Amino acid sequence: MQSTRALLASRHYLFSEISNMLTDRAQLLRGNHENSGAWASLSQNRGRMDSVTLKDSRLEIGADAQADAWLYGVTASYSQGNAGDEASISHKLSTLGLYASGMSNEGWFMDLAASYLNLRQDIHLDPVLGVKSTSKTSHMLAGSAKWGKSYSVLDASFTLSPYLKASAGYLPGYTLESREASIALSSAMPWGLAPGIEVSKQGLGTLLPRVRFSATVEKQFSTGRSGSSLTLEDRHSRRVYGALDDDRYRVHLGLEGKISDNWSANIGAKHSVGGKFRTDSLISSGINYSF
Repeated sequence: MQSTRALLASRHYLFSEISNMLTDRAQLLRGNHENSGAWASLSQNRGRMDSVTLKDSRLEIGADAQADAWLYGVTASYSQGNAGDEASISHKLSTLGLYASGMSNEGWFMDLAASYLNLRQDIHLDPVLGVKSTSKTSHMLAGSAKWGKSYSVLDASFTLSPYLKASAGYLPGYTLESREASIALSSAMPWGLAPGIEVSKQGLGTLLPRVRFSATVEKQFSTGRSGSSLTLEDRHSRRVYGALDDDRYRVHLGLEGKISDNWSANIGAKHSVGGKFRTDSLISSGINYSF
C-alpha cells in the first residue's frame, strides 16, 4: 500500500514542481526587463515520491513585455513522462499561465503568477488491488507570489536578494473502483511558504562580461500536508492515509547570457533534499529573443 500511495502522489509532485517554476521567468529577468520578448525552454526532470521514481520532459514557450517598472507575460507548456515500474502512471500535462513582475528603484520586488494545469494520467496499479487500468484527467490551478529586496554588495554587478514566496492551488478528487474495493483521492487546496535567498553576479570576468550567474537556496514548508488524502475502502475496513509531506530544501543554479543584441540563452539546474518528495535533477535550457 505504501508504494501505491507514493505512486498516486505523483500528481501532487507534478503540481509542486510547476508551482515552484511559476516565478522562474521573472527571476531570470530581475533587473533586466529590457530582455523581455519571446522565449522557449526545454527541461528534463527526474524526481521521487518516497521510493517511486518519476521522469518528465517539458517544453515551455512564452512572451512578455515591459510597461514602466513592470513586466507582464503569458506562458504555455506541455510535458509527458511516467512514474513507477510494474505498477505505473504515465502522464501528459498541459499548462497555460500569466505572470507579472515589478521592481522599485529601492530594490523591492514582487513576482505574481498563476496557471491552469490539465493533467491526464494513465493508471496501472498493483494487480493485487483488483483495480483495472484506467485514465483520469485532473483540472488544477496553481498560483504563486514572491516578495523580496535586492541589495548591491561590493559593487553594482553583485546582488543579494532575500525573499519570501507563497503558493496555493486546487486539486480535484477522483475515485478508482473495483468489485472488492475503492481507492479515492480527495480534493485539496495545497499551500506552502518558502523563504529563500538569491545571489547573482552580472559579468564573469573580462572574458564573459555579458553573462549573468545566479544561485538560489530556499526552504519549502508543508505544501504536502494540505494535499490530497488517500482512502482505501473494502467490505472489511476503511483506511485513510494523509498526504505525503512536501517539506524540503531547494537549490537552483543558473547562467544567462547575451548571444547578440537581440538573442540570449540560459541554462539551469535544480535539486532538492529532505522530505518525501525529491527533485533529483531538473536540467533546463532556453533561448530568448528581445524585441
